[in-house]
Amino acid sequence: MLSRRYFNSLLCAGGLAGAFSLSSPAFAHREAASSTEILWSEGAQSLQITHVMHTHDAQRALFHMGRLKKPDLTPLKAQALLALYFSETFSLSADDTALELNIIGAEIIGRNVFVYQDVTLPSRPENLSIDPYMFQGVVEGFINHIDVHTDNGIKSFRRTKNSSAFLVPFD
Repeated sequence: MLSRRYFNSLLCAGGLAGAFSLSSPAFAHREAASSTEILWSEGAQSLQITHVMHTHDAQRALFHMGRLKKPDLTPLKAQALLALYFSETFSLSADDTALELNIIGAEIIGRNVFVYQDVTLPSRPENLSIDPYMFQGVVEGFINHIDVHTDNGIKSFRRTKNSSAFLVPFD
């Protein structure tokens, strides 16, 4: 004869075994995205822009666009092509004036690739208009995350394929 405690233990064990055997495995994948940080440097009187994305996403996209002969961003020429692509697909206006951003460079750190830009201005702008569309038409579902450092903290935005440019006040 089975005791009540032993019977309940068997019942729970059987229920757990059934739940594990019937449940499907969970799968997750990394989101194809870039992250851009914009901040005003009072000392340099400039806006400093840093773009970061997973190296695999960048090299795959540039290869499919025909800008790279093979999907590899380790050569300096490939990193320069990525920086040029970012300069073509990331636009910034300050107080309704389009800005000509300088390319500082690109580098791979760990699994990510960083692209650096800046622009010197006579004074900190009141408003920024940001239009990031990097890889929007190349990688399905690609997202551009933008963080702008302002007087009131960091303002974050998310740009998808059908989004429009957005205005960010610095105060």
